[in-house]
Formats: sequence, C-alpha cells, structure tokens
Amino acid sequence: AQGLLVACIPIGGGIGALIRVSLLENYQEGKLFRNNKKQFITFNAFALLAGCLIYIPRVEMLIAVRLIQGMCAGIFSSTVPLMMR
Repeated sequence: AQGLLVACIPIGGGIGALIRVSLLENYQEGKLFRNNKKQFITFNAFALLAGCLIYIPRVEMLIAVRLIQGMCAGIFSSTVPLMMR
C-alpha cells in the first residue's frame, strides 16, 4: 500500500499532462474559463489545495486524493510554461 501511495503522484501527473491538452483546446474555443487564463490556473490551485485540506479516514480515499493531486500537478507543469509568454 505504501508503494501505491507514493506512485499515485507521478501517475496522476502523467494523466494530468495528457488531460491538459483537451482542457486547453476547450479553453481556446471559449467553452471553459471565458474571462482569462488566470482562472484556469486558479481553479487548478483550488483543486490541489482542497486535496490537502480534506480529512481522509481510509487508505482508498487517500489513494484517490493523491491521484487527483498528481493530476493537478501535471496540469500545472504542462500549462504554466505555455502561459508565461
């Protein structure tokens, strides 16, 4: 179980980096986050913070939360460099 907990962040990061492509395409078409690019990053930051703040009584929930945190980290690491230009 410990190995799975540790592996959830990189696995989620890879999934998040792949999901970012479809999210950014929807963003560019105006379907998501119509106001500005900062909303996209802010929403992702709140999702990452929520995973840190919730109470987790079971190991299965901890695995799911760490997977979501990894996805948020993957989205950050593949989106922020594109928005810095």
